[in-house]
Amino acid sequence: MAADQHAGSDGNRDALTSTYGENIVEPLEALVTYCDEAAALVERGRQAYEEDVLLQRAAEAIFNRIGDTIRSRLPGAFLEAFPAQPWRTIVGMRVRMAHIYAENDHSIIWKTLVRDVPRLRSYLSVDILGDH
Repeated sequence: MAADQHAGSDGNRDALTSTYGENIVEPLEALVTYCDEAAALVERGRQAYEEDVLLQRAAEAIFNRIGDTIRSRLPGAFLEAFPAQPWRTIVGMRVRMAHIYAENDHSIIWKTLVRDVPRLRSYLSVDILGDH
């Protein structure tokens, strides 16, 4: 089923389940939750983020969860049907943060939290899940 067939439909979750199996909705909803957690972190402000290593680690954990959920719980056919997000780049960021953590650039992480995570959340909740 093409991505545009899901948009605007009250039965998005049913259509997703019918197309990708009954386990597809839960990871999508989890991704929305992780995006909400990122938004809560951003609400604390950039200065707090830059000064608090625990907030930095929290951001890294959020990206880890997002990337891991995409990598391990969303089927390739789903990712291909919904190409408006750079799924591979998101997973790649997770891999980099998890395995090359000494080189994490917190200004890039902050920009991603502020700019890209809200876009991901909107795409997941509105375009894919059909929430308004």
